[in-house]
Amino acid sequence: MFEELYAPLPDPKSYLKRIGLEGAEIKTDKESLDRVLKAHLRHIPFDDLDVWAKGVCPSLAVEDLYNKVVVNGRGGYCFELNSLFKAFLLSLGFDAYTVICHLCHDPSYIAVPAHCGVIVKIGDMKYFTDVGYGGKVPDEAVALDGAVHGGYRSGTDGYYTYVEEMIGNEGKRVFLFKDLPALPVELVPLNFNVSQNAGSRFRTQPLLNLRYSDGNVLVTGRSFKLVRGDERIERELKDMEELKEVAKEYFGVGPENASFRELDQ
Repeated sequence: MFEELYAPLPDPKSYLKRIGLEGAEIKTDKESLDRVLKAHLRHIPFDDLDVWAKGVCPSLAVEDLYNKVVVNGRGGYCFELNSLFKAFLLSLGFDAYTVICHLCHDPSYIAVPAHCGVIVKIGDMKYFTDVGYGGKVPDEAVALDGAVHGGYRSGTDGYYTYVEEMIGNEGKRVFLFKDLPALPVELVPLNFNVSQNAGSRFRTQPLLNLRYSDGNVLVTGRSFKLVRGDERIERELKDMEELKEVAKEYFGVGPENASFRELDQ
């Protein structure tokens, strides 16, 4: 019943083409890991349209994820994108595993785990990677060595490891996790909860995000924001038709491969 969660990636070469690295030589080193990570963030969008528009619980079967993201040119949310990314890294020869994460939106409490990341081990060093967060995320692998990497650093707090964004000399925690490999089947109930819980943000608004080398483009509900170099655009989307236009133009996601519904007032 769950064997499809453990299947190998069908075609790594097509995945490389999807992220703009067709024919690239990928080694199992930090430089190649960062190259793949950056390319993924700039070609495959975060999108929750299946959950928001149709109310479905997305499949985490590797072949289903491959068909959705690589073959059909879609994006996905954390459990989809990071599950597929881990399978991709394994196909390239990396030593990688999933970790279940808590999001640290409020420092006064620890929320129910609703995210996951991918740990990659290269030599004696471990690195945190994430291609499935709907907001700002490190675009290089963060070594779990306590040093600052790309504006982020890791640390430990009891049994937990955290990754924090550096704001000046202060750190703001983003992710909290136990550095223990999570079995793919352990993501199934978490995926179900965030997609089917009526209070989940994925049920209440469209969320799309894509990185640029010099900025990003973001849809949150009716809000559209783009920052790219000196370019700044910010406006409210009027209706579903405008959302479709923006999703197609900026994220490569259109009515031909995704579902939409009317925006809430």
